[in-house]
Amino acid sequence: MIGDAIHNHMCALDYAWLETLKRFVPSAVSKHTKFPVYPSGGELEAALKGLKIDTACPKLFTLMVCKIKPYDGGNDAIWFVHKLDILDKHKLLTPVVTFAAIEGIEVENERGETARGGTWSAKQAPPYFVPIENGWHIRDKGKVTVDVVFGRETTAPGFPVSSTLSSYSRHILKVVENLEGL
Repeated sequence: MIGDAIHNHMCALDYAWLETLKRFVPSAVSKHTKFPVYPSGGELEAALKGLKIDTACPKLFTLMVCKIKPYDGGNDAIWFVHKLDILDKHKLLTPVVTFAAIEGIEVENERGETARGGTWSAKQAPPYFVPIENGWHIRDKGKVTVDVVFGRETTAPGFPVSSTLSSYSRHILKVVENLEGL
């Protein structure tokens, strides 16, 4: 599902780019037309100039180079999604790690004193447990919380999948809106 979500982000960019080119620079459209993402700003500029976008539609050229910046160090959301989309095609699955913690634990000792707390997040497989000192009794087992993060092999190791993709979705939506607004 994560790989599909990432790929859908790239598809939204590809579709918006294709429709923009059809409208403003139809000569740049081919069966290989994709949203341009490059390792550097210079490579992006060269590619856009190669398609004659700088002369056919200077506003689009300026929007891409100066505002959208789809390159490493320019727009992190686009670069991240682009790299993960490629990784997912080559590795078949986006590497993720699941961390779990227990929150809301409440224990009581023989004197009736209570303590509340939780555990640090850890890569522990179920069943989840917390060692408790002798003489303490569980009043509330708490709840297990799980966070899925991108693995070391990705461009965002340790970033939470859900909130990261949600944030990048908003950034990509703004790119699509900018292209539609031309």
